[in-house]
Amino acid sequence: MFGPCETVAKSLQGDNASVSGALECILVLKERMNRAVDKIFVKAKAFAAAHSLEWPNESRVCRTPSRFRDTAAVEDVADCAAEAKWRREFFEAVDLMNSELDRRFDQAGMSTAARREKVLLDSTRGLVSDSDDVSALQLPMQDFESIALQLKMLGGLTKDQAFHTVNDLGRFMAALHPQTRGLFSEVEKLIHLCLCLPVSTACSERSFSALRRLKTWLRSKVSQCRLTHMALLHVHKDILDDLNLQDVIGEFIHRTPERKSTFG
Repeated sequence: MFGPCETVAKSLQGDNASVSGALECILVLKERMNRAVDKIFVKAKAFAAAHSLEWPNESRVCRTPSRFRDTAAVEDVADCAAEAKWRREFFEAVDLMNSELDRRFDQAGMSTAARREKVLLDSTRGLVSDSDDVSALQLPMQDFESIALQLKMLGGLTKDQAFHTVNDLGRFMAALHPQTRGLFSEVEKLIHLCLCLPVSTACSERSFSALRRLKTWLRSKVSQCRLTHMALLHVHKDILDDLNLQDVIGEFIHRTPERKSTFG
C-alpha cells in the first residue's frame, strides 16, 4: 500500500515536476488504491494461509460489573470476527490516505495553477485562448487582451516544437533572441508565475534546512542580502554549475566605472 505512495512522492520531488503532472499522478494513485483494496486483502489472507499464520487473537471484551448495572438483562457486547476487525482497520488506513491526498491536492489553488499550465502548453500547439479564458486564470496582470494575443503568436513560433512541461517552454524562450523575447513579455511573466509556484514542499524544506545551517554555523557578520544570495546559491547548485564564470566576472567588472578602472 505504501510502495505506490513512495513512488509518487519521489516523482513530485523531481526537477521536472509540474502542477498538471502532480494532479495526474495523484489521480492514478487514487484509482490504483481503490482498485487494489480487495486484492491486497485477499493476497494477505492467501499469504497467511500459505505460511500457517492465524489471525491475531481478539482482545478480551471488558463487561460492565454487575454492581454498576441497573438491569438484569444480558449485556449486548459487540463481538466482531477477527477478519472483519482487520478488514475494517485496513479500510480505515486506505480512507485516511485518500482523505490526506484530497486535503493536499484537491484545492482551488491547485486547479487554477493547472489551468495556467494547460493554457500555456495548449498555446504552443496552436490551440487559441481568448481573453475570457485568460481572465479565468486569476492572473495579477490585467491586460488580458495583450496576453491572449501573445499566446496566439506563441503558437506560430512553437509549431515545430513539442513541449511537455512549462519548464521546457521556459528553456525555449530563454534561448530566443532578445528582440524576439520582447514580443512575449506577458507570456514570460506567466511562465515565471508557473515556475515559481511550489508543487511540492520538498524543495522549500531543503531551502529552510540550508538556511538554518547557514544561520547557525556559518553566519558571523553577514548581511541579510548576502545571506539570501548565499542560500540561493547553496540550494540551486545545479543552476550554478551551468553558469559561465568568465561572463559573471565580466558583468561584475563592467557594472561600475570604479571596478572597470581597477580591474581593467
